[in-house]
Amino acid sequence: MRGDQIGTARLDEACDTFQEEWKYGSDKIKELIDSVKDGVESNKKGYEEVEDALEKAFQQIAAQTTSGGTGGSR
Repeated sequence: MRGDQIGTARLDEACDTFQEEWKYGSDKIKELIDSVKDGVESNKKGYEEVEDALEKAFQQIAAQTTSGGTGGSR
């Protein structure tokens, strides 16, 4: 339904303005959501990298412990 189908010229203009502002607002919301999505994906990648590094470190520690390595001198 178009604004010019509603009635008076003033009402038609108000409806058209509303549609334009609504589209502008919804476009801005989409941009913000995309930005948040990118941030979440970046954080997820960072956490995965930390988890991988920790897993490797623990595996190395476990390998040194089970292979009889001294792990350093005291």
